[in-house]
Amino acid sequence: EALDQWCFFMPLLIMSASQQREPGLIDAQALRGLLQMQLALIPRKQEQLLPIVELELHDRLNDQVGSIIMRLINNSTRILRRRIIYMLFDSIDLEQHIAYHQRLLEQILENSIQGHALMDRYRAYLTNLTQELRTRLRALPPEPRLLRSPL
Repeated sequence: EALDQWCFFMPLLIMSASQQREPGLIDAQALRGLLQMQLALIPRKQEQLLPIVELELHDRLNDQVGSIIMRLINNSTRILRRRIIYMLFDSIDLEQHIAYHQRLLEQILENSIQGHALMDRYRAYLTNLTQELRTRLRALPPEPRLLRSPL
């Protein structure tokens, strides 16, 4: 469920942020900088920092949207998203994933993709990207965690 929620929320966030096309509303340099930072971490064998930068990227996109509702969703799902990102990043080609985001950002800035077409394309990308992780998660045995009774 958390993975499905993430695959729904992220395309909506990117579409919403992309609609801020007026000059100065999309901080392209900040977004490009975060993507470059991710690429720089890979050869240094600091992949454990990539999810932290990815969450910062989500925060920057959220800042672009300026919606309190989107900010609430972003904040309330942070722990789940972090966990999903760590698991996902263990199962994908990180350089390819970052390159996809770089191309997508440039397409948004060039106005060659927008609105629901953008959201649908990114949702399809995430759904495909997460197939291996979904298979791994389905294979895990359920692990209920019992909580100590306060009584």
